[in-house]
Amino acid sequence: MTKTPIFPAFKKLDQDFYYDYQLFISKFPQHCDYTLNNLLVWTKDGYDIEYCWLNDNIVFKNLNLTFINLNPDENVLKLTIVGVKDADDSLKIIFDTYKDVSVEFAPDYFIEKIRDKSKYNIVEDVSNRDYIIEINQLLDKKGSKYENFRYQIKYFLKKYSDNAVVKDLDLTKQATIVEIVNAMHTWPFISSFIESGNDPFKLDAKAINRLFLIQSELFIKHQAIGLYVDSQLQGFSIY
Repeated sequence: MTKTPIFPAFKKLDQDFYYDYQLFISKFPQHCDYTLNNLLVWTKDGYDIEYCWLNDNIVFKNLNLTFINLNPDENVLKLTIVGVKDADDSLKIIFDTYKDVSVEFAPDYFIEKIRDKSKYNIVEDVSNRDYIIEINQLLDKKGSKYENFRYQIKYFLKKYSDNAVVKDLDLTKQATIVEIVNAMHTWPFISSFIESGNDPFKLDAKAINRLFLIQSELFIKHQAIGLYVDSQLQGFSIY
């Protein structure tokens, strides 16, 4: 693994980095947010991301993940550090190097390695907690928490089970991509896509389109399944 460039000499992501990063990130607890695919897909412009090495950690610049905005001040340099090595020294170097800088979206395993946390204003990002799901509880569907979920499943099975089927989707085929994109265009009235919904700027659609553009360059390819009702794609999951 080539650990260059060295902080603060940043470099744009390239194919060589893709391979090194996959090896690097596999050593830590797995969070989907820090997978290479996720970084490229959910950034506002993935190819503007820059990186460098600092104490065997990776520092990202211009990560600009679409779903975080911890420090809206555009004049503040926003860096992200991923790793577990010499956390206190790494932060000291960063803050000594730049006057106006914010370290954002640092993983929990880096935060845990900071010995003197009193030096920093550490704020947990709570805006995406709804994406943290207890799988076993979801499978059991017990209790009042999942009452509405149970109702929705029962309603779907009663109304659509005879005409619904789940199929694997091949994302390497252009026809599949066209089918998925066309399906998304039939969803404008779903609450998450309207102006008052939780995704008025259609970030999900933009991320999916970006995924299709870079799919051929990724070492680890995405898989997908689709839900068809009356032979029409009504829903899909890419993983």
